[in-house]
Amino acid sequence: MNVFVAHAPNDTRTANKLALDLMKRGIEVWIDIADTYNQETDAAEREQESTDALHKADVVLVILSPAAMVNPDLMARVEMASQHQRPMYKLVRQEVALVEVFKEKLSDVPSFSIGRSDYEEGLAALLRSLGFDPDVIVNDIISPLEADEWLPGVWHVKFYNPSQRLSGSAEYEFGRDKSAEAEIQIREGEDFWINMHMVGKWDLYGTKFVVQGESKMAMFIQDAPLPKNLPYVLSLEIVEFVRGRFKAFSTAGERIIFYRKTDQPEGNH
Repeated sequence: MNVFVAHAPNDTRTANKLALDLMKRGIEVWIDIADTYNQETDAAEREQESTDALHKADVVLVILSPAAMVNPDLMARVEMASQHQRPMYKLVRQEVALVEVFKEKLSDVPSFSIGRSDYEEGLAALLRSLGFDPDVIVNDIISPLEADEWLPGVWHVKFYNPSQRLSGSAEYEFGRDKSAEAEIQIREGEDFWINMHMVGKWDLYGTKFVVQGESKMAMFIQDAPLPKNLPYVLSLEIVEFVRGRFKAFSTAGERIIFYRKTDQPEGNH
């Protein structure tokens, strides 16, 4: 089953928690995180990605809260889901009077409460409605709160940015003392690529993963090396934690997958 989670930026923590709990049951989740992108990401590309995800979704889950009532992007997602005749469920994080667009599109759809005090009960009811047993866990999803235990080690990384046509790979080593070191290669087309060595620190705040330090780069444009030293900051929103692998988006639109080096699938060594 494919599920699309639509939410306002203020409800990101709840959306991430929900996504992890759904993925534990084997449900594929696409979190609508376009609101967290910055202006470097092409708006048309974001819109196309959302449209494609909605087309593929079996169910659209709409998280409702006071922040949701004033978020035009969320209203647009609900309108889009209605136009594509996607089944929708409303997940009430906080009781609130619905604005007109939500009243029109969501008044008659199934509703589940996922506030702080009744989250577990609401999640269980939602899972049963989707045809899943809440007590059956099929994926070894891990918690970001345990990062000090599972993150240290060597990770192989693949990334790409569909709007900027960039791609690349890297090998990061994260230490228990939160040190970070990486060898990174970024490619744009056939004639432009960058080799980078980075030394710095890592940290994890909920689902926000940050690596920052200093990079030593060699840029090659048609075989002409241009060495540079620059500050390095990688800020990611992690959307899936599975033991040995995690997936993330950057604020600039990169899609990134980290594989623990000993757990890489064939073809990613």
